[in-house]
Amino acid sequence: MSKSKIAILTIMKKIHLICALLLFENYCCAQSIALAKQYSNAYFSLNYPSSWQIVQDDNQATANTAIAVQIMEKQSNNIDFRPNVNVIVSSKKWTESTSYLAKQSSQNNRQIVSTYRQIGIYDKQIGNCKGSLLEYTISINGYTLHGRQYIVKKSDNTTFTITATTDERKDKNQMKLVNAILNSIEIK
Repeated sequence: MSKSKIAILTIMKKIHLICALLLFENYCCAQSIALAKQYSNAYFSLNYPSSWQIVQDDNQATANTAIAVQIMEKQSNNIDFRPNVNVIVSSKKWTESTSYLAKQSSQNNRQIVSTYRQIGIYDKQIGNCKGSLLEYTISINGYTLHGRQYIVKKSDNTTFTITATTDERKDKNQMKLVNAILNSIEIK
């Protein structure tokens, strides 16, 4: 075997080792997050840590849409943005694809918030339901926020819009906990 092939194999082995270590680190971090509390209704359930609280529960937004729950990190000071997750359940049986709904949401956001910047729309699955993820940033009141809006559907077209918002400066750290919450979602 030539020296160049050996060098390439050595580099590939190192890359595989680094990837394996990163996956293990993410798995361990997700496993060590304690989600001691649970919210459940007729549509879904999710777990969240005791350092978070329910700030909104079962509010009717429109005739076809209910804000099932909004959970947020408990306030520790008057300065920091508190990461949050909210779940909206729409009983209207939207026939459009989740990617179409994500594009519409992005278009609406762009019209309403001048600082809105779309990062992308991706395929995503939450609670065994397939859908789309709209990722974006916005700047409001001196905060740059990182938003992730997951739009997923059950087979009967019941649509779930799950929005996770973090402080862009602390996004990587805050998303560890948010991802644990999102991974706990079970759609009924």
